Amino acid sequence: MMEIYWLKDESHKYLVGNEITLADLSAACELASLLPIKEDILKDFPKLKQWLLMMLEIPEMQELHKNIMEVQKKAYARIDSARENAAKL
Repeated sequence: MMEIYWLKDESHKYLVGNEITLADLSAACELASLLPIKEDILKDFPKLKQWLLMMLEIPEMQELHKNIMEVQKKAYARIDSARENAAKL
């Protein structure tokens, strides 16, 4: 939905225009929480992936997500390990 409605106008840098808004920050934070997952969940959404990576280049976003991403990576690694072990049974 984000690609179809908010990222469809390629003349817009952000979701609702050319200036960053709370919508961009909120959406980027939500989507960034999925990045540590092993699978590339955004592979079928190139505009969304490009937009998110651009958002994560913002120094404040990097600082905010630095510690969060480390914790999430560890949590997702445990989940992946549990799935792999369950698949062996």
